[in-house]
Amino acid sequence: MKINRILAAAVAVGIAFSALLTIQRFDRESDYKTYEVNMYYSELEKVASQEGVSMDDMLEDMKDTGITNMLIKEDTLQSLKQNPAVSLTTRMSGYDLIIESEDSALIQRIYRAFMDVKKDDRSVTLEDEKVIRIEGTSLDYIEGQVLTVGSYGQKNVTSTVWSGSMLETVGLGYDEKALELSKKHGFGIILSPNYYADFQSAEKSVDAFLDTIDSSKIEPSHIIFSGNQVIGFDYPEMKRMQDEAADAGIKKFVYPPLEKLATGLEDRDIAVAMIESSSQGGYLKTDGMMELLKLMDFDAVGSYLTWDFVTNKYDYEIPFHHNGEEIANIMFRGITTRNIRVISLKPFIKDGRYISDPQAYANVLDNIEKRLAAVDMKPARLKTMEFFSPNPLLRIPVAMGIIAAWLMIIDNLFAIKKKKSLYILLGLGTAASAALISSGMMSAIVEKGFALLGAMTMPSLAGCWLISRLRRIENDLLYTSKAKAFLKSELMMLGAILITLGSVLFEVAMLTHSRYLLGVDTFAGVKISQVVPMGIILLMYIAYFGYRRNPDSEITGITSGDVLRFANDTIKVWQIAAIGIFAAVLMIFMARSGNAAPEPSAAEVLMRNFFEFIFPARPRTKAIFAGIPFTVIMLYLAQTGRNHKMNIAFVVLSSIGLVNTVNTFSHTKAALTVSVFRTGAELFVGSLVALAGIIMIEAVIYICGLMKDKMKNEKGSVLNGL
Repeated sequence: MKINRILAAAVAVGIAFSALLTIQRFDRESDYKTYEVNMYYSELEKVASQEGVSMDDMLEDMKDTGITNMLIKEDTLQSLKQNPAVSLTTRMSGYDLIIESEDSALIQRIYRAFMDVKKDDRSVTLEDEKVIRIEGTSLDYIEGQVLTVGSYGQKNVTSTVWSGSMLETVGLGYDEKALELSKKHGFGIILSPNYYADFQSAEKSVDAFLDTIDSSKIEPSHIIFSGNQVIGFDYPEMKRMQDEAADAGIKKFVYPPLEKLATGLEDRDIAVAMIESSSQGGYLKTDGMMELLKLMDFDAVGSYLTWDFVTNKYDYEIPFHHNGEEIANIMFRGITTRNIRVISLKPFIKDGRYISDPQAYANVLDNIEKRLAAVDMKPARLKTMEFFSPNPLLRIPVAMGIIAAWLMIIDNLFAIKKKKSLYILLGLGTAASAALISSGMMSAIVEKGFALLGAMTMPSLAGCWLISRLRRIENDLLYTSKAKAFLKSELMMLGAILITLGSVLFEVAMLTHSRYLLGVDTFAGVKISQVVPMGIILLMYIAYFGYRRNPDSEITGITSGDVLRFANDTIKVWQIAAIGIFAAVLMIFMARSGNAAPEPSAAEVLMRNFFEFIFPARPRTKAIFAGIPFTVIMLYLAQTGRNHKMNIAFVVLSSIGLVNTVNTFSHTKAALTVSVFRTGAELFVGSLVALAGIIMIEAVIYICGLMKDKMKNEKGSVLNGL
């Protein structure tokens, strides 16, 4: 491998500053070690109804299961209508909403609730003691549609099956009985407010929420917003006030109701809990969330909602997964690998019925608690991650290191004679990067751009280093004994992984702001950062071994001769097959990456969960069965003087292990310690798989040799007989 000292020194400086930023991030993560478990109060009411018991008894049964809090959603007309104990109907009169009930006390409560939060230009009329009319507009009217999936996976939207008014989602306050019963049985209380900005006054709604917390004498650790709006966020009103402030020459404008909410939450030590989407690819869209988080310096946590498809996995219908084990696995992975700190439970379901046995919930939560102890995490009041916004100037040397690494790749790919051109490019690139970073212009784009460039560099150089070692072994005939060959192969594999960790540091250094650590903003270049280095490594193989070059050639770099020989060559069937295999491997590799990967088989689920019980973080299948083993096997066979013609295939497969190492750390929500544990597990298990593979290869070679000798002896005996 060609190592230009000036470029290498620049890379080393970049890695050193990256390490400094990585240590700073690690310090922020070190105290982020507690989690809480909520149970939806309204969902638990369904279990009580199914079993014919009171909520008083149900809460008493549930208090020693490991559930921390009762999550109480704010009442709405929709939720009240779904309560069998409440007599309430609604209907539309034009765009107006008519509310009717025989319970005059309920009508009075609903009337007062609407009056307390409505905007001044909205009309609410108590027509008599049993009827309320709320003035509606066309914006309030909504239509509900059902999405169906056909037998061949096609998606169809049916005709409208429900219509109504958004006024039915206006928050009406909280069930006082639910609050009192939850406190009576020792549960913490988490409030989940509803808010409809077109009807509700932003300031009145914030005041009502904060007053509820104070008057109820509760101390929630977090808030979970219902619906798709943050209370107090009214975009049209905020935009109008923002424009007025700009016209008045006010440069820094803060929307008063949202500022009041942020201050109120911070004064009461309440964090914002963001609900993770069902695809685990981010958080549910909530209008005003980013504006609120910025005001609170990202005092927030990720929360996991037990979606309906998860509650049905209590009996997963595979061996050893009949009593909630898979639900525990899903939640364990959320906490460890995606930094989830709040679990919001819904009752588990088996055979179409809610599971009412408290021990079932205790077993699942105890399973999680014991496994999390291995990474020093425990159930306790939330302690959010300290806000982190690193000094941008520290990223300038990092950017220089990334640019230098790319120039090293170019230097190894092509036979560049004028090294001064590389130094000029390094200087210009560093100057431009410094100007961009120090100015703060397009900071998110600059951060993600350099993170992507950095993620692709060191795996490519690690692959280059492995290929250069292969060429040296073959050219100098550096063959050795089988035991030494395995040990040397292990050491070289570890060396390549160590080189690859440089990209991990580059990436972490660029994505260390709190918005990345919480997953509010994500790194969108994960797949590109995997595919591009694999292609570069393939080109590196051509650069070092050439295309139909003289075996004694010492040239390094893709030359015009290589290109001409390839262009004039006849395409062979095996070459087409090789391209097909490479494309198939790449397609499988990409399909198996990310949250949209196909559902794994039962055997793979068992294997994955087995590894999760052994290690703090599960090693990835593609690393332990492809990337790492094939790297070791490739180097082993080279050192024992065999199968050189398979090197290009082995190089492609081994590149999976290199890019996977960076990919592990590309998921910025995962704590660094968890990613380190996962990488260590991959190296350990992958090495064992490599050893098993080598033993199998040697056994096959030995058996084939015996059979060949036997056939040769039999042939000799026949000839002697003649």
